[in-house]
Amino acid sequence: MRVLFVTTSFPSDKDDPRGNHIRVLASQLAAEGNHVTVIAPARRGHPLRGQLDGVTVKRFSYWPGGGNLTRNVAGIVPALRERPLRLAQLPPLVGSMLHATNREAGATDMIHAHWLYPAGVVAVRAARKSGKPVVITAHGGDAELATRHRALRRAAVWAIHNSEKTMAVSEAIAASLVAMGGREDKIIVSPLGVPIPTGAADRSHRPPQLLFVGSLIERKGIDILLDAADGIEEGLLELVVVGDGPLQDLVERRAKTNATIRPLGAMSPSRVAQLMHTASALVLPSRSEGRPFVIMEAMAAGLPVLATDISGSRELVRDGATGLLCEVDADSLRQAMVRLAGDSELRDRLGNAGREMLIVEKLTAAHAADRVSAVYESACV
Repeated sequence: MRVLFVTTSFPSDKDDPRGNHIRVLASQLAAEGNHVTVIAPARRGHPLRGQLDGVTVKRFSYWPGGGNLTRNVAGIVPALRERPLRLAQLPPLVGSMLHATNREAGATDMIHAHWLYPAGVVAVRAARKSGKPVVITAHGGDAELATRHRALRRAAVWAIHNSEKTMAVSEAIAASLVAMGGREDKIIVSPLGVPIPTGAADRSHRPPQLLFVGSLIERKGIDILLDAADGIEEGLLELVVVGDGPLQDLVERRAKTNATIRPLGAMSPSRVAQLMHTASALVLPSRSEGRPFVIMEAMAAGLPVLATDISGSRELVRDGATGLLCEVDADSLRQAMVRLAGDSELRDRLGNAGREMLIVEKLTAAHAADRVSAVYESACV
């Protein structure tokens, strides 16, 4: 099948973490015999046409000099919060995306948009013009924002109603789409999946190394994590922080006064995979999440996971069984970090159980591609 992905985020190469979860799905679909083309914004210093993991990538320019609205790993909204004047880039981004999608739609069998807006709205409009079926994946941040902003909610509901199917990556996201007015018969749950590496994490690092991987933004709870680290005895554990974003300066300042914290900045997916295989546990203190891809990546590596007890995360982390859950506050997080760091048998048990859960519950990249392919087939009937 010829599939056209429409997205605001896709890696420029294998070392680029932006949109890596979409790359995993696209490359798995391509490996199974589909011809996958991706429409995504241009990146300064990178060609407009290329191949990545068997996927054809076609990029569109939307702003002189390349634009910076889609450069932020965390997405468009954090980029706008950081510099509100970037809002001027949004209309040309949407217009250029629509033009590029219209240009490619005639040569495809299925249009698959990632995020409800702008890609979902653009894909539906292009599908109306080309007569091709369209499906949308809601990844979480789009649904969460739509619940708080009327214009985005109207756009999201319109896109859902006019798609063949809208796939939510978690049960919680699906419920929120229905609650905001999305047609229940259009919405299904289709979780993403991760590749399962051949080797499992070592977990024997001394002192125990707790790893955070994510955008350094308030939603990810990085401030909670730093406050939790401040109350931990020096030498008990090492907190490695991987990522960049608006709160990077805060992380670096706190690291200067707390030897427990070691910031590494943004790292490539391959380097993150290496870190996961030498770390003792992953910690994700988010205030809100869709269905965290990083949790599945950690579990696939056999790494135990400590996460805050929020929807999305709790669908993957079953407290005491496949990981640990804590409240969304520094004291609760600190207690759980100390517990996990001090119990190697617990780390081993949780790490093994999480990895096994991914396989049993079909949360691998191959299973995710099979689910999406089934949606494509039903949409084309």
